[in-house]
Amino acid sequence: MAGSRAVGASGRRTVHGGPQAVYAVAAQPVHGCAPTAGRADTAYDDGVLRITRPAGALVLTSEVNLSNRGALRTALIEQAQRCGSDDLVVEVAALRYWDACSIRPLAERAMRSPPGASLVLMGSGPALRRLIQLCRLHELPRLSIGAAAEAR
Repeated sequence: MAGSRAVGASGRRTVHGGPQAVYAVAAQPVHGCAPTAGRADTAYDDGVLRITRPAGALVLTSEVNLSNRGALRTALIEQAQRCGSDDLVVEVAALRYWDACSIRPLAERAMRSPPGASLVLMGSGPALRRLIQLCRLHELPRLSIGAAAEAR
């Protein structure tokens, strides 16, 4: 999306398509949600966003924007059905861009989490945490945000 503003991995406001820094963190252990037969199934890959399902989590790689927001929503719904009443874990350390308009599926899924369960974001860097604060998602009671390893 030309001209769409977001907070990139560097923590600065960026325009989609601008320089992006990539941050990484080792996958975190998942408690509760059943693994998908021990391998990482690819749920979606359009060359911009890749969504895989290793060890019962969703792993997002590259960029989330308006062009793939619907695929993210679908993957979250499908993974929530697999997890049932357990926490839904989403690993976001390999994301280098996420625009503010495309963060809505996270809010929707967190609000629809069953009692006692949460949407757990693992590996979020300072830029994504700032975007979550700007969008006020940190106020959702069923959203848990884990920092990237270097911030721990």
